[in-house]
Amino acid sequence: MIGLYTYDWTDENDVKRIREGLGKLGITNKIPYKADEDTLKGKYRITGYRRISKYYE
Repeated sequence: MIGLYTYDWTDENDVKRIREGLGKLGITNKIPYKADEDTLKGKYRITGYRRISKYYE
């Protein structure tokens, strides 16, 4: 498992650019992309939310 951060999750072009770069490195699995604010609020770990990904490509 790897973790990546981008400067702003709302910049969809930048997120896609990063994803494309990962693809060029051979990473072809779909990758969920969630915002730090959701992590900090514990939405996944504490409340068990399952659909918090902003992108899934």
